[in-house]
Parts: sequence; C-alpha cells; structure tokens
Amino acid sequence: MVDRVRGRVTCRPAPAPSARNSEAAQEPAHVYGRQPCYAHTTAVVSRVLLYYGEMVGRHPLPFILLPLAVFAGLGASLPRVEWFDYTDQADMLWSSRTLREQAIVQRLFPDRTANKYDAVELSEDQIMAIIIFQARDNSSVYDPDVLSEIRQTLSSVKQNVTARVGNMTYTYEDLCGKRDGACVVTGERLLSPQFDTLRKSGLLTYPKWKLPNNETIDFSFALADADSKLRRAGVVRVTFKLRHDLKEEAYAWENAFVEFVKRLEPRNTNIAFSTSQSFRQERQHGVNADLPSLWAALATMTACAWVVTVGGDLVSTRALLLIGGILPPVLGSISAAALLSLCGIKLVHFVHLAAVLVLGISFNITFLLMSCWSETIQNTELTVPQRLGVTLSQTGVGIAIASLSVSVSLAVAYTSNFIGLSCLCLFVGLAVFLTFICHMTIQLACMALHGRRVYSSRHALTCLRTKARDVLRRVGRRPCYAFCCGGSVPSEHRADESPVERVLRKTLTFMAQSLVIKVTTIVIFLGVTAVAIYGVTKLKEGVSITTLVPRSSYFFTYMTMDAAHFGFSFPVAFVIDDRAEYNLSTAQKMEELLQTARDDRLVEDEFVRCWLTDFVKSPFFSREQAGGHFILGKVQDFLINTTRFLSDAIFDETGQHLIASRCFVFSEKTSDQHELASFMQRMRRLAESSELPVFVFHPSFLSYEQFLSVLPTTLQTVGIAVAVLCVVHCIFLPHPLVTAVVVINMLSSMVDVLGFMTLWGVTLSSDTMVHVILSMVFTVSFATHVCAAFLTPKSETRSERALHATSCAAVPLFNFGTASLAGLLVLLSSQSYLFETFFKVTLLALAFGVFNGVFLTTAVMALVGPENLRHMANSSQQKRQEQATPPVESTSNRCFPNEETVSRFQNASNSPKLCEKTSNGHNVAEKGFIPGTQDKSNVYNFPGWLQQGRSVTVPRDNMDEARPSTPYYVPVLPPRLGYPQEMLGSHNEFENIIRYHKHERDKTGLPVTSALQQARRPKDHVMKSSYQRWSAYAPAGIPSYRPHQEVDNVLSGKSFHRSGESLERVGGIVETLSKRGSLASSQTYILEMFKYGRRQ
Repeated sequence: MVDRVRGRVTCRPAPAPSARNSEAAQEPAHVYGRQPCYAHTTAVVSRVLLYYGEMVGRHPLPFILLPLAVFAGLGASLPRVEWFDYTDQADMLWSSRTLREQAIVQRLFPDRTANKYDAVELSEDQIMAIIIFQARDNSSVYDPDVLSEIRQTLSSVKQNVTARVGNMTYTYEDLCGKRDGACVVTGERLLSPQFDTLRKSGLLTYPKWKLPNNETIDFSFALADADSKLRRAGVVRVTFKLRHDLKEEAYAWENAFVEFVKRLEPRNTNIAFSTSQSFRQERQHGVNADLPSLWAALATMTACAWVVTVGGDLVSTRALLLIGGILPPVLGSISAAALLSLCGIKLVHFVHLAAVLVLGISFNITFLLMSCWSETIQNTELTVPQRLGVTLSQTGVGIAIASLSVSVSLAVAYTSNFIGLSCLCLFVGLAVFLTFICHMTIQLACMALHGRRVYSSRHALTCLRTKARDVLRRVGRRPCYAFCCGGSVPSEHRADESPVERVLRKTLTFMAQSLVIKVTTIVIFLGVTAVAIYGVTKLKEGVSITTLVPRSSYFFTYMTMDAAHFGFSFPVAFVIDDRAEYNLSTAQKMEELLQTARDDRLVEDEFVRCWLTDFVKSPFFSREQAGGHFILGKVQDFLINTTRFLSDAIFDETGQHLIASRCFVFSEKTSDQHELASFMQRMRRLAESSELPVFVFHPSFLSYEQFLSVLPTTLQTVGIAVAVLCVVHCIFLPHPLVTAVVVINMLSSMVDVLGFMTLWGVTLSSDTMVHVILSMVFTVSFATHVCAAFLTPKSETRSERALHATSCAAVPLFNFGTASLAGLLVLLSSQSYLFETFFKVTLLALAFGVFNGVFLTTAVMALVGPENLRHMANSSQQKRQEQATPPVESTSNRCFPNEETVSRFQNASNSPKLCEKTSNGHNVAEKGFIPGTQDKSNVYNFPGWLQQGRSVTVPRDNMDEARPSTPYYVPVLPPRLGYPQEMLGSHNEFENIIRYHKHERDKTGLPVTSALQQARRPKDHVMKSSYQRWSAYAPAGIPSYRPHQEVDNVLSGKSFHRSGESLERVGGIVETLSKRGSLASSQTYILEMFKYGRRQ
C-alpha cells in the first residue's frame, strides 16, 4: 500500500476503510428495501468493475506485459494484410444481380475483341484510351493546320507508345481490338481524307446522317460543336480500342499512353485524355495525396489532447497518462488488421479514415478515466488500488456500454451488401473492441503505476524523489529549478487538472444549473431539428464522377470536357438464356418487347439491333417456317450474310440448337444517375413481365445497383445500431427512460447530420454513406456516457445528479470533442472528395453529438430524468413499514429541540414540551445527545440502531494511564459517517468505534484526551455520501417532515466536532454561514461548515 504520511510505498496493512466499505458500499436491505432493476444491475456491474480495478491496481505489470505480448504476436501477421486494388472495387456489392447476369453473358457469348471487335456486344467495361481534341481560337478541327496536328498526334500514339510486360514489348498494333484485320480506332475515319472530301461536298448532316438503305449514322458520338451541314466542328473524340483477352498488357499500354500524352505540347488544340483505368487510379492518387493531412490531423488531435490534460506540477501531472490514450488505438488497429488478414478478409484503402475515429474513441475513454481519477483525490484514505477501483466502477459502465454498442453494431453491419462498407465496419468494430481491451488492461495498469509514482513524490520524467516547490525555494533553489523539478502529492479536489479543465468545468456546471440555459438548449434543439428535417426532405443521392477525383487531375479535365460536349449512351441487351422455342410467335413477342422498350423516354427510337426480328423480315424466312420452328439452316445462312448479327445467336456444339440470343436497344445520352438507375429498373420490370425467358444487361448496371442500394443500406445499418444499442442498454443500464433518451439522441443526431450535409451541398453516395454510418460512433458515445454518469450517484435531486454527470462525463466529452475538432480542421486542405466529405460529415456529427449529448441530454435528464434512487427503491417499502409501525407515543412523553418543532404538535392530544437543558444551556435533543440516564422516549424515534437508547459507559484513555470510568453522552451520528460498515448495527458497535479511534490514534500519533471527542473529522466525500442517505432516518411522527431542515437542527447540535470545547464554536460557524447566505442546500451546508472550520 501507499503510506500517504511518509510518502513511500510500504507493505503495511491499510488502516483506512476500503473503497467497497465506504462510498461504494451498498445500503442495508432492511433499511432501503428492494432496488429497482436498473439500479441493481448498475450496482452489480460497478461492484465487478471495482474488484477488477483493485486487482489491476495491486498487480499492474501483468496487465501491461501480457496484452503487449498478445498484440505483438498478432502484429507479426500484419505484412500479410491484403488490400483491394482500387477504391472503387470496395464500392461493389457482395450480392449483385448484374454480376450474376454478367457471368451468364460471359459464359454464353465468347469474347471476340481480338479479331471481331464490336463495342455493342461487350459484357464488361471497355479497355480503351481516349483523346479529345478541341480546336483553339474558335477554329475548326477540319482546318488544315489543326487537322494535320491531330493526325500527327494519332500516328505518334500508335507508333511510339509501347508497353513492356516481362521480357515482351507491345505496341498498339499488338494489343488493339481488331475488326476485318484492322485496329478499331473510333473517330479516326472522321479525320480521314475521304471523309473530309465527303464533308466538303455538303451532303452530310449533323448530328445524324441517314443513308440510302435507311440506316442512320450518328456523328455526335465523336464530333461536337458542329453546324448542321458539318462544315466545321470544334471538338473531336478519338478512342483507341484494346483487346480484352490480354488485360495485363492492355492496362500496361494504357499507363504508357497516359505518360506519353502528358508530355505532348500541341500548338493548335487543347487535349484532354483518359483511359479505362483513369478514374480508379486518379481517385486513389487523390486519397494517397491527402494521407499526410490525415497524419497531421492525428498529430493535432494528440497535441490538443495533451494541452487540455496537462496540469498540476511535475509530480502530480497526468501528461504521461496520455500515452495510455495513444497506445490502445495503435495496438487495437494493428491487431484488428492482422486478425482480418488471418481470416482472409481484404481491407479498403480508405480504412485510414477509421484511424481518426478509433483515436477519438480512445481519447474519449482516456479523458473519462482521468477525470474520475482526479475526482478520487479527495478520498485521501484510499490506496492506489482502491482509487483505481472507484475510478473504474464510476466510469466503467458507460465505457463498456459505448464500446460494446459501437463494436457490436459495426460488426453486425458486416452483413451489408457493400463490400467496402462491410469490411470497414468489421475492421472498425474489431479495432474499437480491442482498443477497449487495451484500456481495461494497459491504461489501467499505467494509471496504477502513475498513482504509485505520485504518492511516492517522484518526478514525472526522471522518477526520482523530489520535494514540493515551496520547499525547494526555501532551501535556496532557484525558481526555475523549483518549477521544473519540484512537485508534491495532490491533496485538494482535482488538484492535478489542467486550467482548461477547471474553467470548462465551472462553465458547464453553471450552465447545467441555469433553468434559462436548459430551456434555451431545448428550444435550440427543436429549431435545429426542424431545419434538419427540412434538409432531409431535400436529400439528394448520387454524385458526379468529376467530384470524386482531385481538380488537378487530368481525368477531371477530361470529364469536364466530355460532359460539356458528349453524353453517355449505352446499349441494353435483352438476353434469352434458355432453349426457347424459336418460331414466329417468339419473334413477334420479342418485337413487342422491343417496341415497348423503345417507347421509354430514355431509349433511342431509331436504333434497334435484333437478329430475330430482322430474320423474319429477310428473304431467308419462308412461309413454311411461319407455322412451326425456324429452319436453323436458314438462320445460319442469315447470320453469315449479316455479319453484325453473327455473335447475337449462339448454337450448341452440334449446331442443332439455339442456346442463347440477344437483341439491343440504345439509350439516350444522359449523365443523371437518378434517370439511369430508374431506366434500369424500368427495363428489368419490362423483361420480367414478358412471356419470354429474357433478362436485360449492361455492365454499367452494376454502378446503378450500387446507387440504388445506398439509402436502404444506410437505413438498415442505422436500424441495426439502434437495435444493438437498445439491447446493450437493457443489459447494462435497464432503464426505459434512459434507453429512450439515448436512442432519440442518436436518431436526432443522424437526422441532423443528413439534413445539414444536404444543405452543405453533400449528397448521399457510397462514400458519404460510410461517413454517416461511422459517425454513429460519436452520437452513441456522447449520450451514453452522460446518461450512465447521471444514474451513477445516489443524489437527492435530479439537479445534483445532472451536476455530477456534467462534472464527470460532460467535461471530458467536451474535451474529446475539442481535440477531435482541432484534428478535423487540418483536413480542410484536403483535395480528394473522400477526405472532403469525411471532414464535413464528421464535423457535423461531432458538433451535433456534443450539443445533443453534452448539453441537451444533461438538460433533459435534469428536468425529467429518473426520480431519486432511494425514493424509487423504498416508496413501497416505507409504506409497509409505516403500516406495521406501532402508534407513536404521546407527545407528553417526548421532548423536542425547539419551539418550532413543538408548534407542529399543538393539535395533539397531549401537549408537547421542550427537552431539558444541559449545563451549557442546550437541550438534550437539540444537541443530538442520548443521555445514559434518560429514557429513549424523550428523544427522536429514529429507526434502526439509533432507536437503541441505552446507558453507555465510555472509558477515558490518555495513552498513559487508565482512569476511572465516567458516564458520557453518546453522539447521535448518521450511519457510516466515516466508519466501516462492519462496526455498525451490532450490540457492541460503540466499543468498535472506540477501538477504531484508538487505531487512528496509533497511526497518527496525535494525543487523544477522549477516544470519542478526539475522533478525526470525517472527510467531505464521506459526509456527502452519508448525508445523501440521511432521509432514510427521518424522525417518526413529525408531519410534513423535510430532511434538510431536521439535518440542520441535528448538525447545529455539534454532532460533528473535534473536542467538547469546540461545540459552541462550531455552532457559531453554522450561524455565520447561514446569515451570509452560503448555505444553498443542506449538502452544501455540511461541506461549507467543515471548509470554514478548516480555515479557522
């Protein structure tokens, strides 16, 4: 134990009462009755945490070394962590209809990009490189100088861009998609001399040109800013198609293409370029470029946390305890990544953002533990293990609820259909849980070592013994030396806190006491919620692709120019993947299906590609086929003569059965994701309503499925979090009002985040969905800690418990919010959309979490929170006791302390009277004494052991000689007022009190003239705890009994004193404090009286 007098660690048994027997002790069942469920559950959990904290305090080293060994073993597998190749792969869905249908299409329709390239029939996104040329100075791309420069650039790309894979070097000719033996370069023919001659003839029309055979050519896919006769065109787009069977080589050529075009310096044109990989690569490059800002944000959070926690001197400072707040998230995150790698789960690159959240949660736990640790400074009789046990018992419930709620809800969110979200939620949930384990082991052990160091008066950096600063100055040390090397054991309330914490505590405590501020807080909340609901009604989904990459990216330039001059159009395939009956009826049903699709507003009416309907109209279809099945030989002849349909009808190995076929319609040009997603749903419903075994497919449907899944996934995950939160609260804090407050707080915070992020210009996308879900971490933590702290103390009023919640939870939570805000502000310089939206969403979640959790929850609980614990636990019990209590004796046989009390019984059958006076002028009851010769009916009828009015002989003891026994009065003390529980409630309790004070005399060496009168004064926290239990000992038979008034009467009788000579002086102190208005409440009465007495 720590010898607090000598300031060193000894092995002597602790003379002080244990923490379990003092403030944390439970009330006797025969006095308080049965506790409500939530109070009993909280008490059981607190008791378990109390024992665990004391165990860690007694043996700290194993709780440091063993977790470090385990986490180090897990960290050894960190190099095995696998990552998704690109950020957009994490946006894919685990279960996607498009992916299933894509697998069917790829199985039925083989790839022909090597020799029969057709972009319409591709089953996956094209591999290609694109250049957009825009003529400068409002000229035309068909001007001779401009046209020559464009042709020269295209020729250089074909000849000079090479890709090296292994030992092989590939040019575009080796990797291009070919048709009819030539590379397919879309738009290149529009720059050929033949087309230029045709253009000059004036026969062409723009944007579409109808051929004599009724076919239509659309020039708008490659030309823009042109007139109706195509005499000029300001923009041309050229696309280099690549093979799909050599993807690795094709991707390498694309990278070489980007590097080559970046070096071009054209004189007559502006160039924008892109490849099939550009979006993924540039988006990832933007995220990687902002990673230094993320590390700077983490460093800023740590620095701000250090500033708000540094206080005291070089002995009592808690600055080194902040290491306990940094080490757990590092160990937890590394171990979580290692565990996921062992399970074969990949990580997404934006998992780095979770570091801010995990570090913030760790600082939150650290601030709460340090705040409660500082609260126990006033318990000077507690040893370090006991202090640690009390600290954990008071804050552990809220920490456990918040940590488990976040961990379980995020782990359950692994069932999300988004690959990236599920992996990220699993990682964050596991990291939060492991961080919680680190705090419950490593940080608690560090706090125990910190306590041992402080109570041994050792320097925080050198761990050498030192002296107080004033002592060093008195012995001649310089002020600088005394300041840097001196320090002492803290003895005052929260003496080791920083100035920031002290000012913040005073401010928040004042705000928690003001009814005006409470009402104002609720009014502000209602106004903010109304604005947020309006914002939710304006919520937009989807995001432009140009916002997902940095503005400095070449892909941003390309997408800006492409969106301004060219739209996005794609073919939609109606695929028959079953052995259908191919006859005239089937052809007619397909034609009806296609006609219905062409009636859609987003489908081009002029462009349809279907071999089935064209075959029926061709000469190869004869009348003998009209009544039965098609003649497959005729079908094959038709396909051979119409080569563009050759890959749209697939025969089996025997050539006797058609196993698959497809027809196409083409969409209008648009970039609105809402329209495209709705178009996909309409086409799918159309296919499902058809009698044919058909489905619709295009590779871009995958992104539209993701778009449609964002909002349902967000609501589902939030719903899971709410359910988990309710379950965890019902287990650890089963109070319906508190659970409702926390859930409503979280839901209102989520509504605020969604509403205000919409008003801030942030739409709901796959990125912001992740941010919104992770922001639940803040909203859960704030309200949970405040509500748990509200129910922890057994105070008399809601206001007192609100003050306790403000002091113990709201202040550290506000510090956590301040540190997190400082870190987030660093992300203002971010360029990527991922970090920009993370900053906005997390800032909103943090702001509303602090407001709703710290201010609103405190105000609501202070106004309508649960009733007094004792009142709720004993109302029915007290009624039963009152019914079983025999009639009170006649007032004529009783005496009362003053005229005011006597006047209350004027209507009684017998006249009441004042108690007899003692030698110094005070009556017996007013002094609170039970005279040994007086009958117990002449004093208050207190329940329990106070009813035992008995004759007691107190032996006088002056340590040197035994004197004759003399009768003395026994003071009427409230139960457990600084005494261990086992001393009270028995037949020899007074003898136990005498032995206790003799032991105190032996420990301190102070002279004692009377074992009882020289008793050391109980400490403030013990008196406060005892006063909170005083109402259970109300005098019987007094109508309209108010505990605080009766306590005042008893205390004015000098029940708390050091010696018999001090009785009158203490009474004068009480009178003085009453006159100057320092007694705001009876609880403050007790504290103020002894603070004043200490000053005297």
